[in-house]
Amino acid sequence: MKTIKRFNPNAKAKQELLPEYKDAEDREFARKLFRATILNCDTYQRYMSEALRNWDFSRLAYMDVIIMQIAIAEVMNFPGIPATVTINEYVELAKAYSTPRSGGYVNGMIDNICRELISRNLIQKEMPERKQHAQHGEHAGKQRPDNQHPAGRRPRIHRAPGVGE
Repeated sequence: MKTIKRFNPNAKAKQELLPEYKDAEDREFARKLFRATILNCDTYQRYMSEALRNWDFSRLAYMDVIIMQIAIAEVMNFPGIPATVTINEYVELAKAYSTPRSGGYVNGMIDNICRELISRNLIQKEMPERKQHAQHGEHAGKQRPDNQHPAGRRPRIHRAPGVGE
């Protein structure tokens, strides 16, 4: 978006482009993530289909499918990034770039897929225990303990200014 706003119609094809990546580490992360997503898309779509409850895969929003495929690729190919960090990042992308209800949907789907991959020993990651639904408001107003969101390092996925804010 920043690059587009900087375009000068008089400069024609001689436009200055902003850097595509912050550094070599970002470039390698993006390359590996993209490659894993493309090469394994059929497997990742099968995981999504298995996680669906009374819903046909073909009815999913296409952007949600793409976002979930990339999230699954990250979970499976970057063992140093905690699953909760990946889930949170892709939920934010879904909120910004897909339908109004996509954030919650992507959250539930990727959470379920991660738990299934862990149970099959396909990934070695930890997930917090599922919250039990409070009955009659007994847990209303209580905050989540800090240890339920482990910190992890991952390159940020940069959005255009104003998108998703």
